Amino acid sequence: MRQDQLLFGALVGTLSISVAPLVTQATTTREAWLLLEQTYAKPSRGHIKQVKEKIKNLTKGSQTISEYMQAIKACSDQLTSLGKPLDPEDLVNYVLHGLDRSYQPVIDAVNARDTPIKFEELHEKLINKELSLQMAGSPSSIPATALTVQTKHSNRNKTKGSSSQQFWQSPTPQQQSNWSRQSHPAPQNSSYRPQHKPFQGRCQWCREQGHVVGYCPLFLQQAPHLRPPSQNHQPIQQSFPQANITSTHSPPNNNWLVDSGASHHVTNDLQNLAHHYPYNGTEELVVGDGTGLPITHSGSLLLPSSYTSSFKLQNVLCAPQISKNIISVSKFTSQNKKSIEFSPSSFSVKDLHTGVVQLSGPCVNGLYRWPTSPPCARTAMLSFTRDWHHKLGHPATSILQFLASKFSLGFKTSPVISFDGYRYYVIFVDHYTKYVWLYPLRKKSETATVFICFKALVENFFQNKIKVLYSDNGGEYIALASFLATNGITHLTSPPHTPEHNGYSERRHRHIVETGLSLLTHSNMPLTLWPFAFTTAAYLIN
Repeated sequence: MRQDQLLFGALVGTLSISVAPLVTQATTTREAWLLLEQTYAKPSRGHIKQVKEKIKNLTKGSQTISEYMQAIKACSDQLTSLGKPLDPEDLVNYVLHGLDRSYQPVIDAVNARDTPIKFEELHEKLINKELSLQMAGSPSSIPATALTVQTKHSNRNKTKGSSSQQFWQSPTPQQQSNWSRQSHPAPQNSSYRPQHKPFQGRCQWCREQGHVVGYCPLFLQQAPHLRPPSQNHQPIQQSFPQANITSTHSPPNNNWLVDSGASHHVTNDLQNLAHHYPYNGTEELVVGDGTGLPITHSGSLLLPSSYTSSFKLQNVLCAPQISKNIISVSKFTSQNKKSIEFSPSSFSVKDLHTGVVQLSGPCVNGLYRWPTSPPCARTAMLSFTRDWHHKLGHPATSILQFLASKFSLGFKTSPVISFDGYRYYVIFVDHYTKYVWLYPLRKKSETATVFICFKALVENFFQNKIKVLYSDNGGEYIALASFLATNGITHLTSPPHTPEHNGYSERRHRHIVETGLSLLTHSNMPLTLWPFAFTTAAYLIN
């Protein structure tokens, strides 16, 4: 009975959510298996016809070649299990029938062969063709646009002591077809009109090219209440984007503005990017007035949040001539799996599944500004809310964060800076003995210097060379790349958002913080002495 229940559990674990209820009445593995066999593996005429219709109507669409071929092969295998295997040549014909015109050269080559092509060989040729299409279309597949941005204006025709910004409406279908990447700024001649290319971006909802989600037929069928007002009236005449919002107050350049009209994240300061690399493409950033601005770098960064973990921004473009840092709403929501809700005076970032508010920001002078908060380092006890923690009965950090966001408790988390200016700490854990070394830091960038000193210390003491450094993907560790390579040290990093892969160090962090806080509490010492408490905790743990 025990073995049968183990098998039953394993079988149910392989079922999809839609299929699992079918076997709820079964009490043994055999009963469950027979139910599934009678439902899905019985070679009835209707079942076979259904699978054949499915494979006949399969098209590549927005899938990759691998996904498309796997779907075709799954139907073929299902027919084989039903006793009606497909002829290999028919299987190839089904694959060719579902391809779009961009794969016509491969289709023609296969049809011109004297001998049938194998499924595996066709798969390889289609993957190669897909790669060539991607390489050929990469420079112009999605124009980099930042619609709610401002270029740095010259002082010509500008009143002293005043400044202005121009912001653009979201594109109408007619305007979308007019926007393209500009290689050079338009001449000053008012009669000049550049030749425009069709809108080449992809819809965030159906992934089809040529329109945005606000004008996606599939999206509007499922959410008709979100239909733009312009679709209920006569179409707007074809024209260039017009400025409809102006502001005479400019926020500081280190602020980020949340923009629903931008297709990419943009920054004007390379220091904002935690990881970056030179941008070798030929594209330019198109702003609202049609001007093209050069892109120098691309990279990623993390935006801190008081209530939850940091939000990631990937594929951020660095354009030094841009006056403001821009967060693209479409990119942000897809990269972080969040939703953003706008109101007249603020905006909120919510969890996509639970709807819990994880961050709120103000609307200042008509601009939705990402709230600035001090850096949050989980490597120290840098976020600590004594009053609410005591009032709520000393809950866990995750519970405290949830209550704070759910009921707007109104507290600020901030680093506890030690009396001698330390803000962070770094630890190095020996993989074999679990012995830990702790170094306080004033800046995260000091990690590289500290590691060089640490390397000299331990190699001299143990008469052994450091062979492997295991860390997360923090910029402070990535900065050591050249030093590690020069000294023959292998650098292994954990996958993104998986701290459990670096479990030894993570558990040491928790042990040190809890022990250090306990030492401070019982000795009635101020929190500004945390470096001494944490150093003592590391000594006691060792």
